[in-house]
Amino acid sequence: MIEQTFRIGIIGGIGSGKTAVTAILRANGANVLVADEINNELLYDKVYISRLKDIIPEAIIDGVVDRQALASIIFDDESKRQQLMRLAHPLIVELMEERSRGKLVFFEIPLINEVNMSFDRLWYIAADKDIRIERVLKRSGLTQGKVNRIIELQGEINIDLPNIVIIDNNGEYASLKRVVEELYCALLEELAL
Repeated sequence: MIEQTFRIGIIGGIGSGKTAVTAILRANGANVLVADEINNELLYDKVYISRLKDIIPEAIIDGVVDRQALASIIFDDESKRQQLMRLAHPLIVELMEERSRGKLVFFEIPLINEVNMSFDRLWYIAADKDIRIERVLKRSGLTQGKVNRIIELQGEINIDLPNIVIIDNNGEYASLKRVVEELYCALLEELAL
């Protein structure tokens, strides 16, 4: 008998708090696969780098991906961004699918419309735009203009999807932690895990 996996997608724009939710879940023993972590692994894969060099040669220096150059190029050139997404996203999804073992797996992905995956439930991490911008400015070397551009490129997430849980993350970390732990415990009970 094949074990059925209950799949939850953790979604939200930059600065919404997906990483914080992932850390809380992992601290509580949850299996969480993170698209950005897998993408970072790909940046060291020789075959991937070779394919990336065909698309964006100026982002590869001596066989190594220059992350800053890559980021700058894809945020300024929509055609290159689309080509990169067509290259990276199927590989990220494939690796996430290969690693999704167990009765309950969380998948942290920025945007639901950018991956071809199905989920039993979605957790949408919601935060006001100004709070998101402030968070990103504190943790990164990005300018406010770049952060606004990323938010613009990500677009709005359709929250009128079935089986979506909206987690408000406009408050303090302690509040987010409490909500996520309550949701996780309720889920374990619901799935009899």
